Amino acid sequence: MPFFDRLPTLFLLIAVALVATAHAEFSAIALTGTKVSDMGAKLASLLLIALAIERAVEIYLSNRFDPKDKEDGTRAEKRRAAMIASMALSVAVSVVGVRLLAQMVETPPTAALQAVSFDIVDIVLTSLLLSGGADGMHQIVAKVLRVRDTRPIAKPRRTQ
Repeated sequence: MPFFDRLPTLFLLIAVALVATAHAEFSAIALTGTKVSDMGAKLASLLLIALAIERAVEIYLSNRFDPKDKEDGTRAEKRRAAMIASMALSVAVSVVGVRLLAQMVETPPTAALQAVSFDIVDIVLTSLLLSGGADGMHQIVAKVLRVRDTRPIAKPRRTQ
């Protein structure tokens, strides 16, 4: 389905979100003044979790499927099983408290609906990042570290 065919659905979702936000009186959430190096460390810890999930999925697949079977049907079934297992483990990890957005805000939302919405979005986002595998997480970490390394170093000021 081309992107432009989905635009009415996207606009509908945005409109529903705006109405819900206005009706529920959601407040703005203050982001922490996280340094780029700290963000890299937080993302690196998520990278390690993504690696653990990948390894667990590999073990699951090796026990469920014959490694010598190379048929197309089996390959598709194996990919589907890997995706489901990876997503299930990622959601479980997110539900128990390993979350990305929660680490980046100073104070969590106080309104009940906003807090629940924030948690749901955080769980979904973190789950998708983790289930995407270590390669995707590695790309994000590499970009954050590249930003850190290309930032100009401030020269010390002379005092007179």
